[in-house]
Amino acid sequence: MLALAAVLAADAVSRAGVARQADVVSETVDPLISVVRLGFAIGEETAPVRVSVEAGYLGMTPEQAARLIGTDLAEETRLARIEVDTTAASLRGEPWLEEPLRLIAQVRVRMDAGKVTTADIHAMHRAQSIVQSQAQQLARLLRQRASAMAGGVRVVEHVHVLEKANDLLLAYSDLTVTFFTSLSAPTSDLAARADAVRALTRYEVVGEEPAAVDVEPVASAWSAIERSSEVRAFLGAVRQWVDGPGTDAARDVPAAANVLTDAGEVRDLHLELVEAVNRLVRADIEELRRDTVASFTRALLAAVAVAILALLMTGLLVRGVTRPLRDLAERARRLSDGDLWLDPPTGRAPREVLAVSGAFNDVVTHLRLVEEQAEALADGDVTHESLSRRAPGRLGYSLHQSVDRLSSSITERERLESRLRHESTHDNLTGLLNRSAAILAIEQGVARAHRGGTGLAVLVADLDGLARVNEALGHDGGDDVLRRSAARLTTVVRGGDIVARLGADEFVVVAEVEGIDVAVGLGQRMVTSLAGAPSRTEPGFGEPAGTLTASVGVAMTFDGSDTPTELLHDADAAVRRAKKHGAGRVEVFDEDLRRRLSEQSRIEQALRRAMEQDQLRLHYQPILDMEGRIVGLEALCRWSDPELGNVPPSVFVTVAEASGLIHELDRWVLGTATREVASWQAQGELQGVYLSVNLSGRHLLDPSVVGDVWTSLERSGFDPRLLVLEITETVLLQDLFLAAAHLTALRTGGIRVAVDDFGTGYTSIAHLRHLPVDIVKIDRSFVTEIEGDRGQSLVRLMVGIGATLGLSVVAEGVESTEEYERLREVGCQHVQGFLFARPMPGEEVRTWAVTVPDRSGSAAASRS
Repeated sequence: MLALAAVLAADAVSRAGVARQADVVSETVDPLISVVRLGFAIGEETAPVRVSVEAGYLGMTPEQAARLIGTDLAEETRLARIEVDTTAASLRGEPWLEEPLRLIAQVRVRMDAGKVTTADIHAMHRAQSIVQSQAQQLARLLRQRASAMAGGVRVVEHVHVLEKANDLLLAYSDLTVTFFTSLSAPTSDLAARADAVRALTRYEVVGEEPAAVDVEPVASAWSAIERSSEVRAFLGAVRQWVDGPGTDAARDVPAAANVLTDAGEVRDLHLELVEAVNRLVRADIEELRRDTVASFTRALLAAVAVAILALLMTGLLVRGVTRPLRDLAERARRLSDGDLWLDPPTGRAPREVLAVSGAFNDVVTHLRLVEEQAEALADGDVTHESLSRRAPGRLGYSLHQSVDRLSSSITERERLESRLRHESTHDNLTGLLNRSAAILAIEQGVARAHRGGTGLAVLVADLDGLARVNEALGHDGGDDVLRRSAARLTTVVRGGDIVARLGADEFVVVAEVEGIDVAVGLGQRMVTSLAGAPSRTEPGFGEPAGTLTASVGVAMTFDGSDTPTELLHDADAAVRRAKKHGAGRVEVFDEDLRRRLSEQSRIEQALRRAMEQDQLRLHYQPILDMEGRIVGLEALCRWSDPELGNVPPSVFVTVAEASGLIHELDRWVLGTATREVASWQAQGELQGVYLSVNLSGRHLLDPSVVGDVWTSLERSGFDPRLLVLEITETVLLQDLFLAAAHLTALRTGGIRVAVDDFGTGYTSIAHLRHLPVDIVKIDRSFVTEIEGDRGQSLVRLMVGIGATLGLSVVAEGVESTEEYERLREVGCQHVQGFLFARPMPGEEVRTWAVTVPDRSGSAAASRS
């Protein structure tokens, strides 16, 4: 009997080794699944990038393309990024992860700026390829470990299927990248077509192996791919494209929408195939692990049972062992009930019985240690002294390894939670508190002020000219300036003051102060500390981008009656006033500013109501050549409110710019003007006369501008070649790169661009050479001084610049015959002003146009 127990014990030890092998295999599965899921998530994030790039090829904004294919592009981008970041967080510390995360971060910056290109699709694909390559390495390691243990054959087979499914997903990703980037190539580009053929062939070849797997749920997932109409439609579009010239079905908008939608559905089906194999592999591992652990448990129990039975039978044969054996049985029963606090046996007993009792004592000691360790882990106490002790033997070693792994997992989880808590309240770039933490600090300060403490000051600092720094030094240089600025702010505040970054180039300081003079003094120190960066003396910048300054706005509360949102709003208003009065200033939000804001709010509400109730009207001012023939009309918005009366454009346009209504106002002017002039020209009036419409700077720099302009033209039927968009010089200087990109996209369809108020914004000739501009309009301030020699020389210079650069020149604000004659002398081509006509309603313009000689010849000449 004892020999049988020894054999069973040896078998249990062997099975324990198998159980440990199963644990090792199981440990390989978790990182493999995480890496595969990260590949999924990157594929999800690539889809919005691809939509944005394809939209650009079709002359659309990403938002228009998203609406066309029936999806919320911004929400999909947000969800995909969350999935990528969450999955990547679980793999932190892996060296191979640095490259894909760097590529993804670069694409996100360009995606948020609306500047993605085909290269960004390749970058995302490169990131996904690196991740999936790591998944393949982990899969090979998993197959090696599974093949080394009994019962692991099925795991090996299914891991092989996982590798092939992953290869299929990567092949599909290659196919979509090749296809969508090839669409930008000419139909005659044989290299692009050959790349698409190779990608399609590879996808079809790789797909043969998963298709042959007859195991649920893999078979169901593959069947869904084979039955899918979207798969057939997308592969049909690819095959149609590679067949030859004249088959670029995906280049028109409706077909492109269908292809984009089908491509997304096909990607989801392939992701489901890989996920199905993932679930199958995980189920295999769990089943194998359960079987090995159960087998070990059964063998161990059998060995213990046989050993106890052998001892009991031997004891029965020994005189005087009945009572000790009875006591031993009672202790065994109590042990099975979980009673680990047993007293040692008393009285005399045979040596064999004492040996079994000692073994029981050892088991109890080991189990008490396990219980103590389990209680410490349940309480989250990873420093408890019991965790450093372990029971003797191989089983004790295995238990200690498990406890050590659990302890490490708890420690890592706590470390991750701590980091996430820090990231949720701090700005990643500067290390300062973020906006949400700043609002919480303001709330706490307001509560203290309400209880009768000192006053609370909220100081918002806005860097002046950071856009120039980014243009000169790149965004990395701009980020460095922001970090330096944050460091400088922390050196000038007092102990207890809160410094945070609100976002972009805005910082906030929350301070408890005794009076407004203390707050203003702190604001002055902030302005001084932020001035001067970047400079020639600070390394790493190369050529200086000019002196950086800052404007600071101060908002105060002494009774705690203001909310954090109100204080931030008031401080922002003070910052805007500081910028308006000149850079490097401190402004305090006071009653005068409050009254101005109240008036602006009143005008904003009235303007919003006027737009809803169709109270706005358009007037048109003619533009003439030097022979007095009409060549163009400038559309000007006018507003007469029942309560406010006639509101000047300088007032309501400024309010619209500040409130965000300017986008809607621009769309209304564009739509109304193109519709009215198109209807007149359809009736044979004002043939060949171009329409000039002012476009706000805020709208020009917004990604929606291209779609808004083309939508207005499509709805009105107005000829794009007769549309001129007027942009002021100051707008062009805000962001030359973005403004030029949007204007270039608009000019591709024949739309022309005019620089309004030329000469007042200090646009350099070098900038003007490279900007997509067709017309310059000389500001009235130069026209009024043309009768003097200096004024005439300046205008002559501007006309010469226009001629040198091949630009038409229009003089604005001509009000006297003398001004007109001088303009003729210096070679000006077109004029506009009260001398010829004031802005008039549409009917008056039409009447005015037919009272002068026919101008059709001149109009044709101006268009050429």
